[in-house]
Amino acid sequence: MKDKRRLNLSSRTTALVTALMLLVLGLTAAIAFAQTPIDAGPQAADITASKSVAPDTTKAGQRLDYSLIFTNTSVNTITLDSITDVLPTSFLYIGLAAGTTPGVKEASDTTEPEIVWTKGLTVPAGESLKLIYYVFVPSDVQASTTPYTNTATAKYGTTTVGPVEASVLVVAPDVKASKTVAPTTIQEGDSVTYTVVFKNEGNQAAVLDAISDTLPAGFVFQDMLPGGLQDDPSGVSGTIVWNGPHTISIGADLTLVYKVKAESFPGTQASNEVVALMDGET
Repeated sequence: MKDKRRLNLSSRTTALVTALMLLVLGLTAAIAFAQTPIDAGPQAADITASKSVAPDTTKAGQRLDYSLIFTNTSVNTITLDSITDVLPTSFLYIGLAAGTTPGVKEASDTTEPEIVWTKGLTVPAGESLKLIYYVFVPSDVQASTTPYTNTATAKYGTTTVGPVEASVLVVAPDVKASKTVAPTTIQEGDSVTYTVVFKNEGNQAAVLDAISDTLPAGFVFQDMLPGGLQDDPSGVSGTIVWNGPHTISIGADLTLVYKVKAESFPGTQASNEVVALMDGET
């Protein structure tokens, strides 16, 4: 009888110990799940950046408007230590413009090519920091089919945001002119044919405002011939003018073929000159 009671007591003790162990494990798990995660602080993905430029196609001698935006996607306020924009060679920084986030100070380093901001760069949680600034493209910057690109980055602590880029294409027409005459030897009363070609070798369409030919003394315009522009010029002697605008697409040319009669001429040689007016220049 005693052995049976001892056996029952032992079984109860084992069950009690097991229940206590399960209870402790349950409490441990509950405590583990109830703990608040440790905030590791801002990470690289907490700040996203974007950059744009307007216009993205320009002539030399024009101003550009750059927009640089940093957005804080975290639940913490982040203060950037610095923002750096590396401008294309020869581009000139002008300064911050309207639309920049209030509190952002002018760049502490405005010497090209690296423009650096270090003050007023706090980005509240869920908000954005915006820099709008002007950059000038000097007249000596060459037109190119390869865009001019600048790169911006930001830093806070050991984290680097970016790089982000914006590209602008600098364009310009490049018109080359040539002129021939046939025949090159004539007698008084004969006619000659002039062929003038304006070829656009640039990366932008060219617009000629006017084309003029100053004929030699005694020479008189007769008519336009097939092979090019068919509009008659104003005037028939002296300086004759084809008023524009005359547009020449990229890689295209504008040709004028016209007949002129040598009614009389002094001396033994006669020369004339053709010029075109484009953007106020010949």
